[in-house]
Amino acid sequence: MWTEFFKKKLFAVIGVTATFATVVGVYLYTRYLDNATVQAVSQNYYFLVSDSTHVEASAHQIVLDGGAGYLVDDGDREYVAISAYLTSDEAETVQIGVNEPTKVLTLGIENLYFRTPAEKKHAKKITGAFQALEDCIEILDLEIARLEKGATQESSKRILQTLKKQFVFLGKEYGELFSAYAHVCENAAKDLEALINATVYVKNLRYLQCSLCVSYVTLAEEFSI
Repeated sequence: MWTEFFKKKLFAVIGVTATFATVVGVYLYTRYLDNATVQAVSQNYYFLVSDSTHVEASAHQIVLDGGAGYLVDDGDREYVAISAYLTSDEAETVQIGVNEPTKVLTLGIENLYFRTPAEKKHAKKITGAFQALEDCIEILDLEIARLEKGATQESSKRILQTLKKQFVFLGKEYGELFSAYAHVCENAAKDLEALINATVYVKNLRYLQCSLCVSYVTLAEEFSI
């Protein structure tokens, strides 16, 4: 009987201790966030994706039809993106004209949280990095629209060349401060160089745009809660 009583008391103590630890943990984490520098960005990207579960076959067909064929994951399953858009209205408008089952997948970030002294010190510059990447994605979006409307290869390559130079600059500018960001920019510059040295196809620009949109969100998640 004493053993049973002792067990109950022990479990009660353990329960109280665990509850106390949880409360303290939540309190400390709240204080930690209260001391963070917060920058609102409210940036979303909208992916028109195939709702097919046959990913490989779907990706192949989408590329043949001029789509990106980019694999994007929402945390639950993998989808094949036809294209990415800057607004939900644009994605939903295009969706209406697509015959196969599709859905609009939204990926984004609301705020950037700078917690450490180093992050706080460079908060303005890091926020500027995200703004620069957003601007580059918008330029690429405009170029996709231009090429779809019949822009010449020469004019398209001139714009892509300028965009490539911007990515080269950003890669060097953030090489030490934000290495993951610099890596994304360096890869984008290489991809653009390859596109410029060949025939520029809309599907390839769409693929790059999808990649950059996903990279933006992934990079921003380093500064999320």
